[in-house]
Amino acid sequence: AWRHAMDMASELRQQGAKKGDRAIILSMQDSGTVYAIWGCMIVGVIFTVIPPPIDDGKLDRFISVLKSCKPRFLISNESLEKQSDTDVTSRLLKKAFLQVVALKRVYTDKVLPAAAPIELYAHSAEDLIYLQYTSGSTSSPKGVIITHGNIMANLDSIAGHMRLRENIPTVSWLPPFHDMGLVGGILTPLHLGCLCVTMPPMAFLRQPLCWLRAVTHYRAQLTGGPNFAYDLCCDRIPEDRLRELDLSSLSVCYCGSEPIRLKTIRRFLERFSS
Repeated sequence: AWRHAMDMASELRQQGAKKGDRAIILSMQDSGTVYAIWGCMIVGVIFTVIPPPIDDGKLDRFISVLKSCKPRFLISNESLEKQSDTDVTSRLLKKAFLQVVALKRVYTDKVLPAAAPIELYAHSAEDLIYLQYTSGSTSSPKGVIITHGNIMANLDSIAGHMRLRENIPTVSWLPPFHDMGLVGGILTPLHLGCLCVTMPPMAFLRQPLCWLRAVTHYRAQLTGGPNFAYDLCCDRIPEDRLRELDLSSLSVCYCGSEPIRLKTIRRFLERFSS
């Protein structure tokens, strides 16, 4: 993973990236998205992770974010772009580019191995690391400034309150354009030096059993999701499949990002207590 992140950082440097440049990372739900996040951090590029514009509604949000953060780079996976909804993503991206300034395209699936080691940029607490945009459901998306100091304070708080230890296995299906997916699913394991197993959100949505089977297989001690995910497990995992699961390794199974319902928590605990 580190080698891939360094390759990504090298590609950005070769494309002329400098400290403080901004990049949009299209969250294609693949490992390249994670490496792009790390690559940006290595060279001091300020990143924003957003979902690809797969329909006109998301296209409007995409254009709004582009105009707001004024990125120099757009990072995605070319192969997955062309596979998305019969190429609708690529079509909408081209439509978007007619309305905004031209961007340098960087494709995670086209990155070559770094020819030489990349010097890591040393961040100070005040350095801006990424912009987290609001959903735009009630008004134009607003970018929230996240500094290195913000991230470290958040990660230390998570580790402290959840009593997390180093080197514990973690599992996450949460999308990296979501704050809980980025901070909880990617940055927290990195901070603790943990095994970080990620899976595409659609894999969970299609078959919720995949999530708990991954927890079982990797003996995960940390995982989590929004309230609906626990209801979905109760609704979609048949009784006769419970014998495939062993959740005894879990020390933390967090819930957040939307209203937490006690009824859901009790239902999940009762269903999977065995």
